[in-house]
Amino acid sequence: MKLKSILNQSPVAGDVLVGLQLWPECACTSRLVILESISEIGYGVAPFGALLDDEDHSTEANLIIDLKIAARCLAHPLLEVGDPLVHRNRPARIVETKPNDWHVRIAYDDAAGGEFYGNLIWMDLTPSLELLSITPPWSTFS
Repeated sequence: MKLKSILNQSPVAGDVLVGLQLWPECACTSRLVILESISEIGYGVAPFGALLDDEDHSTEANLIIDLKIAARCLAHPLLEVGDPLVHRNRPARIVETKPNDWHVRIAYDDAAGGEFYGNLIWMDLTPSLELLSITPPWSTFS
């Protein structure tokens, strides 16, 4: 996975972004977020994904990211062939992706093997996010 600065592509409400170190209790240094709102105060973001349960929604309040620091902690994800993920509790890798499309073809990495084509909303990208190993000042993305 590569990251593209929000300065290079203006975000709009509904965009899925990578939030860099927004939640301290997050095991990895980044996570997917959905951009809920844009105002003169900042960007409103919340954890993203159908895999979040009710507990995730109630314990993690939505955040307002100040416009001045948003470029350092929000980025558009660019998915790549080979990105690891988890689907239905099985390790997998992306084998086909298309620009501006959240549908991907994956191949399972376990002994059972096989492929699946579907929407990333049902997949866990934590393994790819952990590989980013992003630390402040987050100036490593384009």
